[in-house]
Amino acid sequence: MHKRVNLLSKLGIDLDEKTPYEVTKFVLDLDRSRWAKKNLATAINHYWKFTGVDFSLKVPRLKGDRDLWIPSPEEKERLCNVTLKTRNATRRARMIMRVLFEAGLRASELCNLKIDDVRKKKKSGMVIYYLRVVGKGNRERSVPISKSLYHDLRGYFLWYGGELYIFDFSPAYLRKIISDVKAAAGIPQFHAHAARHYRAVELLKEGVSLEALRRFLGHSRLDTTQIYLRGSDDVLESELMKKDRYFREKEVVENAE
Repeated sequence: MHKRVNLLSKLGIDLDEKTPYEVTKFVLDLDRSRWAKKNLATAINHYWKFTGVDFSLKVPRLKGDRDLWIPSPEEKERLCNVTLKTRNATRRARMIMRVLFEAGLRASELCNLKIDDVRKKKKSGMVIYYLRVVGKGNRERSVPISKSLYHDLRGYFLWYGGELYIFDFSPAYLRKIISDVKAAAGIPQFHAHAARHYRAVELLKEGVSLEALRRFLGHSRLDTTQIYLRGSDDVLESELMKKDRYFREKEVVENAE
């Protein structure tokens, strides 16, 4: 145990002085192989378990640089305002882009979206608009959306004339539409999951906690959500930690001591 902790100290990280967020970002940002990062994560998790820290660092399996790419705000605008060969194709593509970038849905979740899943409710005197999404493992979640997207989705469904599903096509056909969109926008590296990456990092920059982001994205484990820390700025550190329950409670304990 001591050898492992000493190794981490040589790398410039003190587990007793840094928050799990800081340690996670440090490890993921290291210029080392995934195998080396996994060994470090194992050592860190053993140490945290020994010291009573209820957090697990996971090094995600990456399929390649394509999965790490996140569109810039300018690229997002080009994708969301793309123009295809026909008016109908353009309207459909723009609606798909809006849902992907605002709701952060997986491709399969978008294809399975029904008109009855576009909902609203009253809570504390406010109207909340959201999508009922059934994701991996048949887990259901509510994804907040804007009032404008709520009405535009319903309007799109009436225009499209479907009976149940809003888009009514398979993930394979969605890939074809995405292919047309990225070609027209001149952004060949774009893929549907990149919009999900964009939304996740955007929420982190707005100060949303990792736990809230986990629920938004429909991840079963918090450590799966940690991959999005790689696309966030260092300036997130103080703002994000102040709003995360775990670290807020930890701060209170430390101040009491």
